[in-house]
Amino acid sequence: SFDVTALRQLTLSKPEATEFLEVYKGVLPLGEFNAAVDEFTSGPCIAVEVASRDGSSVLEPFRDLCGPPDPELARVLRPKSLRAQFG
Repeated sequence: SFDVTALRQLTLSKPEATEFLEVYKGVLPLGEFNAAVDEFTSGPCIAVEVASRDGSSVLEPFRDLCGPPDPELARVLRPKSLRAQFG
């Protein structure tokens, strides 16, 4: 399990979003990359810092909590995930 240790609302500029998503540059087709940047800059974002209570990795449990990126797919594969329940 994990704890939320920090939470912040912010609005990213295009350069900030581009830098944040840089690991996907060249992996995603250019149109999808640009669409992701546009989505990240379209309004406020919530940044969440999570930490493990026992020192283990929080990556997989947090991904499971969030669910697949596509809400329709999340409803089938992980119906209790945040994306399945809230889109």
